[in-house]
Amino acid sequence: MRAVLLNQIANGEFKVGDRLPTEHMLCQMFDVSRVTVRLALRELETEGLITRQPGRGTFLSKLPDIDWRHSPRRLVDLSSLLQDLSRRKGEVIRRGRAQPPAVVTRELALEDKEEAAFFVKLYADDAGPKCGVKRFFRPAILPFLDDDLVSDADFDRALATRVDGPIDTRKFWIEAILAEPHMVLLFEIPVGSPLISIWWTTTVDGDVFAVSQMLYPGNDVGVSIEPPRKTP
Repeated sequence: MRAVLLNQIANGEFKVGDRLPTEHMLCQMFDVSRVTVRLALRELETEGLITRQPGRGTFLSKLPDIDWRHSPRRLVDLSSLLQDLSRRKGEVIRRGRAQPPAVVTRELALEDKEEAAFFVKLYADDAGPKCGVKRFFRPAILPFLDDDLVSDADFDRALATRVDGPIDTRKFWIEAILAEPHMVLLFEIPVGSPLISIWWTTTVDGDVFAVSQMLYPGNDVGVSIEPPRKTP
């Protein structure tokens, strides 16, 4: 809730001196308890962003240091963004099995509540902003999913070599989300910063073998989508 309010303030939805919605209104807007509302407002008050006046309400006293309204925009080509990962240094920070989100379960044709193998790689070199990629896999790929493949910089090309077949990257979809506390720590960005969540599927001979998600800081980024690329 604090992140959403901070995002609204940084985007100019409130001006200095404006009165914020009442605690009751915030409870209804966010579907949370009065305790949660007060904790979020207390944090903003501690940061000096708001003042609370008994009997009058809560007022915005100053703007946060971040202001995304006038930031210069960078247009990022989606295909190039994914290809650039093969030239960046990444580190596998998590690996295991878990029940994936519903969209991944559907794309991978998994049974309800079936777990999928996954790994998470963090890119934190100087070639670009910190970003993370999480990949989920169908059980059929498990025999190929060894340490060498997981750590390979150009994962799609390495996978194509292992399965000896054409690999297609296709079916992109994009979401915009706000950074949660663990994302803030991971990507070293302000709480409430926007993140671009880019999803795509990887197919082998027409069957979806992997679903990947990239989280990319989106304060100053616009995305251009090109036709899907094919890895020989």
